[in-house]
Amino acid sequence: MNTIVNDITNIHNENFDEQHDFNYFQEIYDDERYLFYILKSEDDVEVIGYIIYYDTIESYDLFEIAVRKSRQGQGIANELLKMDEYKLSKRNIFLEVREDNEIALKLYRKCRFKEISQRKHYYGRNKNAIIMIKEITELEIFQKRGINKYMKIFYAYYKSSEILKEARL
Repeated sequence: MNTIVNDITNIHNENFDEQHDFNYFQEIYDDERYLFYILKSEDDVEVIGYIIYYDTIESYDLFEIAVRKSRQGQGIANELLKMDEYKLSKRNIFLEVREDNEIALKLYRKCRFKEISQRKHYYGRNKNAIIMIKEITELEIFQKRGINKYMKIFYAYYKSSEILKEARL
């Protein structure tokens, strides 16, 4: 039995009303369209949080994020959202979240997600979803690659021919 998948199943079931079994997550784990990132405890014994993205080719959907209840409030979800930013920075990221989940909404806004739509009754009667996007610009890709400030300036010149002409003077 895959202990990572077992931990993910347990964390999911302690955080969400809709319960899933091991096989549900094992099937997702084995599907190459899903990207899993996990954080383990300091002693490397157990998974304390995970984030799952679904690769839609044109963008990523944040499929699910969860942290062990005993470890919530310690910035772990924020760290999970930063994992592998370089790879994910090449495309926009979408998510949906319950409109009454204020903690998650605050976290997503802090991580530069913007509200773009609402899905009525998505989670059941009178339980609406907020659709959010984290848009990635080309300049952000440069920044995430660690390009220095001079390369950022060059990029700004490159994008505007008028500024480029000024730079040559």
